[in-house]
Amino acid sequence: MVVNRYLDGTPKDICDSLLFTSLYFISLKKLGYLNKAEQVWFNIEASQTKGKWLRHPDCPATPTSRDMILGVLAAFTQEVPNMRSHLVHTLQFVRKNRGFIANGRPDISFLAPGVAEFFRIYANALQISPGSRPLNIQLAFPTSEFSTLLADPGYRTHLIALQSWIELELREKAHYREHLGHRQALAALKPLTKITGIDPRPQRISWITQTIYGENRDNLFFKYLRLKSAGALTRSVRSKLISDLLAMPQFPSDRLPEDCDRKADYLWQRASDEYHKASPTCRVSFNGVDFLWMAALLLDHHEPIITEDSHHNKAWN
Repeated sequence: MVVNRYLDGTPKDICDSLLFTSLYFISLKKLGYLNKAEQVWFNIEASQTKGKWLRHPDCPATPTSRDMILGVLAAFTQEVPNMRSHLVHTLQFVRKNRGFIANGRPDISFLAPGVAEFFRIYANALQISPGSRPLNIQLAFPTSEFSTLLADPGYRTHLIALQSWIELELREKAHYREHLGHRQALAALKPLTKITGIDPRPQRISWITQTIYGENRDNLFFKYLRLKSAGALTRSVRSKLISDLLAMPQFPSDRLPEDCDRKADYLWQRASDEYHKASPTCRVSFNGVDFLWMAALLLDHHEPIITEDSHHNKAWN
């Protein structure tokens, strides 16, 4: 499991491990390190017993939060081993606990509609009976648009971004695509496609990613999402983003980043003023998953190649 460490090797922040280990797993898969990814997934599985997910096997007393579970839902986009079994057990656990993923406060552990929506999508795609699902998953619907209007720069905005990434990832997989989107709300927009020749439903992601990137222009993950949602990730754009990533002083070329390089452990979930506040002495070594995550997204050879388009290049130079 991914953790930060003090320079003497002592683990730090282990109870944030589930989310970042899930992103680490996805990164390894996309970069082609399949055996290593499989080992990491086995470690993630060890954090779950009969549908109850722990932040880390050594954190049984700290309630799991929605952001930790969102990491697992992101990992599910990669068709993990035993996925259907894990999903069934998790649904059973949530149903038994009246909509909660753990025994934390409602604002921490209750599956709100936006996160529950991904459980609904997976359950539909895997043909899990609607009657076996908790009520909050049966009634789930996307909420990122509302969250975008209220979120301040920081980890809440990163959760919006991660939800957008999951949607974009699932949109590229035919067996999930038909289950995306709130059934009633988006069905009403479908006839407009025949009239205008343009499907308006995907525009919600474009609006979300434009809004969060507009308020967080130093965030390379948000920039990537905006470009991806606009269909503008050409080879040259990807190369430019890779160059930008490699040039960031927050990622030293010869070691893992430390707290003397930047204040934030995972840059993409922090406001940009935390990119540059550094401790005068190095005390903590960060796990570096933020760099690996962006490298994996930009080098992902499974994504369709987009033809160069002068309009897109001009818009994003």
